Amino acid sequence: MIKRFVQFITESKYDSLTSIFAKDVFGFVKKTAGAKLNKELSNQFEYIDPLEFTILIKIVRVDEFNPSESKDFSGLPWEVINFENKGFAINADAYIPNETATEEPEIEIVVYISPDAEPQCYADLNYKLIDNIRHELEHLLQKGINKRHGHIVNAPKNARSKAENSYKYFLLLDEVPAMVAGMYAAAKKKRITLDQAFAEYLSPFVETAIISELEFDRVMTGWVNFAKKVYPAAKFSNKYQ
Repeated sequence: MIKRFVQFITESKYDSLTSIFAKDVFGFVKKTAGAKLNKELSNQFEYIDPLEFTILIKIVRVDEFNPSESKDFSGLPWEVINFENKGFAINADAYIPNETATEEPEIEIVVYISPDAEPQCYADLNYKLIDNIRHELEHLLQKGINKRHGHIVNAPKNARSKAENSYKYFLLLDEVPAMVAGMYAAAKKKRITLDQAFAEYLSPFVETAIISELEFDRVMTGWVNFAKKVYPAAKFSNKYQ
């Protein structure tokens, strides 16, 4: 019971911080509504307590979205489906220097939005920002100056390169905690079951033949099993009870 209480406190802490960070980014999205097509708009938000890092945000409004023609989404064909269905596409990444470096950790977020989808898409966009920021936040907690006990992951150095372009990427030791943490934070805000959030995320990968139905099931099982251990309060549909 004590373990579960501690887990709840930790979960609430980082999810609450994520909501603050997402509010800053979402505010910039709304502030730039009506901007010219294809114009890149950038901003940054610096934080020093309790975590030290910077969020770099870039927003581009476009009528049509083609990942192959964008350096920000090159090699991400599934984002076409997200753009068509939701009116936006998001790509996020974390830069985490070693603890002795002078550079600060960074979370980079790129958002392409269809003006025709605004403001109707804002609710889903906010959920997705929460997902992405919490995901990258988990990576910041795994190593570097922001690493925290209970989040550190010692993943094999060559595991990531071997898992590229494979469903195994979603099951990497350092990706599973980040994937699950992000989608759990968003699922609570969206008031849906966690497995529904998992399925919604993975479906575009199946539709674009990045992963198979069998691989979809393997990833779902891995994520659900992890979530049940780490987030005992998470809600699941009857299929995954």
